Amino acid sequence: MRKTTGLAVAGLCTALAVLAVVGGAYIRINTLFLIALAAFLCGTASERCGMAYGCSSLVAAFLLALILSPEKLQCLTFLGTGIYVQVCEWLAMRRRQDKAPGRVAAWIIRMAAWIVFLASALVLYQLLVGNVTEAIREALPFEAATFPAILLFSAAALAAGVVLAFAYESFLILLRRRVFREDFEGRDPRE
Repeated sequence: MRKTTGLAVAGLCTALAVLAVVGGAYIRINTLFLIALAAFLCGTASERCGMAYGCSSLVAAFLLALILSPEKLQCLTFLGTGIYVQVCEWLAMRRRQDKAPGRVAAWIIRMAAWIVFLASALVLYQLLVGNVTEAIREALPFEAATFPAILLFSAAALAAGVVLAFAYESFLILLRRRVFREDFEGRDPRE
């Protein structure tokens, strides 16, 4: 792919990602969907143009969303999700180059990236708002002790990371079939 084409695709993905993040601030019911869509679009820039374009697309979209969006914490959520998607795309790029770790090791790396994102989000929440364990207990619809509540929250957060990884792979397959009109001819569409 030529540099100008890659720049144009990355710029288009950046613009759509900014629209999705800012739209998530105004359409409250679809906030998480739009944040995930924005991260997926930055991952698409990595998949189509390379990691340099994808990472620059993520940084540019984050900075523009930080300026334009009234919800600054949603921008941080977008950044964390976008970094997770970039890690997934880096693993896919390594798989295409036959330098990838095994499937189990790749999932461990993905989940480690997700846990780092969640831990940094909890630390940020602790700094900005206050007691994290109390907030988790208050968010649950039933009365729970602190340790089981944190254990339940951690299991749900890991499940969300797995769902996000599968959703991103499905998004890429759909995008490659419908938008870029690729025919997989019996090969694995994730390659």
